Amino acid sequence: MFYKKRKKNLVLRNIRLYPWHYFFRGCIPSNAIAILYFAEVTQSYMSATTIFALRFLAIALVEIPCGVFSDQYMGRKLTIIAANIARLLAFFSFPIAAFWGGFPLLLLGAIFMGISDALFSGTDESLLYESVVESKKGKIFHQIFGKCKSLMQLGMAIATLLGFAIAYFFSLQTAMWITIFFGFASLFIDSFLANPKNNILNRTAIKTQIKQALSLMKKNKLVKDMTAARLLNYSAGEVLYRFEVAFFYTMVPLWIIAIARIERQFLGILSFWFSGNLISRFGFRKVIPLSVSGDIAVRFSGLCLNNILTPFLLPISNLFLGTEMVASDTLLQREFKDSLRATILSLISLGINIISALLYLFIGFLADLTSPLFAMFAALSFKMLALPLYFKISSWLKV
Repeated sequence: MFYKKRKKNLVLRNIRLYPWHYFFRGCIPSNAIAILYFAEVTQSYMSATTIFALRFLAIALVEIPCGVFSDQYMGRKLTIIAANIARLLAFFSFPIAAFWGGFPLLLLGAIFMGISDALFSGTDESLLYESVVESKKGKIFHQIFGKCKSLMQLGMAIATLLGFAIAYFFSLQTAMWITIFFGFASLFIDSFLANPKNNILNRTAIKTQIKQALSLMKKNKLVKDMTAARLLNYSAGEVLYRFEVAFFYTMVPLWIIAIARIERQFLGILSFWFSGNLISRFGFRKVIPLSVSGDIAVRFSGLCLNNILTPFLLPISNLFLGTEMVASDTLLQREFKDSLRATILSLISLGINIISALLYLFIGFLADLTSPLFAMFAALSFKMLALPLYFKISSWLKV
């Protein structure tokens, strides 16, 4: 009886800690100015986007093993701790590169970030989902998840303010150094997490684990179509999010970019915070396609405008981010077995990261060859390809 009560208290503690887990995952001041810092050190957009591309290629290389380790070997908590350590190594590599190591050390930092992202990928959501189910709150996972993710947007907003303020008053390199503090804070918070009892380590062979995951993805109509939609939507969204800072920098000063990025994150907070209520009221069937459509429409309008108002219009697209992400994540989580949960999410993430890496290289090359505006339009065109898939998914959803 005491053991069961203690396990229940541990999973409830997980749920209480997860807002802070997501807050510190998002609170990375260096992210706000990374594209500018990399371009400053390397003196090239192409070289700067190559660093991001390598990060996503690194994710792709270790994505599958990391998902299997989370499901079958290391467990959720140990995987998340390892992710924090890898991220700290990256945080140390980036600022040092400005005066020693240069481009190669930036690439090494990108590899560490890629490993960290792969370890986090699927695992943090799986731990939360399993904790929520174990605490008998599975039916309201989308509400809990949305509110937790809103704290990640808050962390990103604060990090954006800090990153740009430090870069403006001191230097881009100083902002990279400050990030290390938040890396240690994230590791401290995550050290108090506990493995849910659902995370049973069976030590299944990696080949067998991947085969089972691929089989489920192939047979399950929702997982298959949602995977295809995410490959297009999320890879283009990642590139648009990172590269828009360089695009804004061609038309407005740094302090205006800071305001625009903070606007994006605060709208993201609202989107995630109210996503659960919106899904409960309107249903997955309406929320998913309308969210993606709204996102694309706002971005397209902002790029067409292409003036001083553009940096304030593009961030409005974040109002649609939370509802789509929470809705699609909830639908996917319901389809997974606990023993395959992180592995399948890692397989999906693998595809997204490979496409993101290739898209980063293409967009960087295009920006150097033409202009950042043309590159942004190209990335948005790629994102638009996902829209028919989301409408297809919604057409056979019951709710």
